[in-house]
Formats: sequence, C-alpha cells, structure tokens
Amino acid sequence: MKILLKSMAIVSSLISALHAMESPSNNIENCPKEIRTRILTEAVKDNYVNLNFTNFLQRVLSLKEVCKEWNEIIDKDFVHDAMHLVCKQICPEFLNGKLIYRPVVGSDEGMIELLISKLWNPLRGTFDLSGCGDTYNYLSISTGYRKGKRAENASKVEIWFAPRVLIEKELNTTAKHFQEIFPSNWNESAPVGMFWTWGGWENRSDNFDYLTTESMDNLSKIDLYKNWKKSVGTWYALRGVGMGSCGARDFMFIL
Repeated sequence: MKILLKSMAIVSSLISALHAMESPSNNIENCPKEIRTRILTEAVKDNYVNLNFTNFLQRVLSLKEVCKEWNEIIDKDFVHDAMHLVCKQICPEFLNGKLIYRPVVGSDEGMIELLISKLWNPLRGTFDLSGCGDTYNYLSISTGYRKGKRAENASKVEIWFAPRVLIEKELNTTAKHFQEIFPSNWNESAPVGMFWTWGGWENRSDNFDYLTTESMDNLSKIDLYKNWKKSVGTWYALRGVGMGSCGARDFMFIL
C-alpha cells in the first residue's frame, strides 16, 4: 500500500508541476522527455492493479497511438521497466529472488545464479537453463503460472514460482484452474507458491502438484526436488514421468 501511495503521489506532483507551466511553449509535449516518461510509467504501472497481464500489455501498446511522443516513449525497454515496477509494487520480495544451480552437492563449484530481476517480465518469465548442464533437456523453470501447453516443453517437467497476489488478481480470468485450491489451500502466510507439472499434460486443475503452505524462508532452505516431495496433488504420477531424474535436485529457489 505504501508503494502504491508513493506512486500516486509522484504522479500527482508531476502533473501539478506540468499544470503550473502556463506558457504555451511549456506544455506537456515540450517538457523534458524524462518527465513525460516518468508520468507515463507511473500511470501504466498503477493500471496493472486493475488489469490482468494480457489486457495490461494491450492497454500499454494502445497508448502508442495517442500521440507521436508517447509512441516514441513506449518501446520494449519502457514495458520492461514498467513490468519491474509492477513486480516491485505487488510483490517486492519476489523481485529479489533467484534460482541457484549447484551441480556439486555442498559445493559452490560450477554454481550459477539466475536472478528474477534479470527476466524481461519478472512475473511471466522463463529462466535460461542452457548453461546448467543438460537439465534444459528435461526441465523448464518459470515465474508466474501455466496457462497452457508449450510445444517446446512436451517432454519436460515444468516448475513454476507464482506470487499469491498474482493468482488472486487473475483468479477469475486466466488463473481459473487454481480456484479449487485458492484460497482454501493457500493462506496469506505463503506469499509464493510452487507448482510442478508435465509439459505434455493438458492445463487442468488436477494435472499439477502444488506447495502453497510454506513461508519464503522455508522454500529457500531445500532444493526443488525436496520441495516437490512436500507438495500435494498427483505427485505419484509425476514420479512416473521422471521427476526424480529431471535435474530438480540441482536447483534451489532463494527468496
């Protein structure tokens, strides 16, 4: 709430400053690009509170048509920055999270850190596992939640890290398949949930395992395989499709 109020205060102060510019030569089109970008970024970020991700991007892209100046401002980097601000607003701890690849148990030899903050969209990103041995052949690890099958993951185990607030916000749209567990099996003491599924399965509520009872500290203490063994769902079926050998033991999710 404090972050949201701060954002609104910034927007209000910047708009007030612009209104104070009485000279025609000092209108919004002629004010510094940095100011125009700041105003637009704050407005776009706060829009996310009332829109799901798909509609949010559509709204942002439609703003490009408003005027030439906005078209120049709203580029790939602009949307990237807005996405990071959105994540910082609704789940700041999640933005600081990282995926740790450690191929040698108990050693930092060959260790790789993959930061959530480096993803183009921290709430809808997939980690690049190409440098983590051959695990990318068997495993896909992403932030957000699964919306459907991906052809490239047809023979892989998929692991997802989802902020609770994101599922809550989109529960009646693209996150409907979580309605059976939310909020009954996912209380506020677990701000981040973990989900496991097989890439070749349909996107149904009974086709994933989930761990939505742990604090961020508890999730960070053990590797992804051990976390999976604490999950509920159809994990016996997942064991049959290679959960024990997909490479999940080599990864930890640190929050």
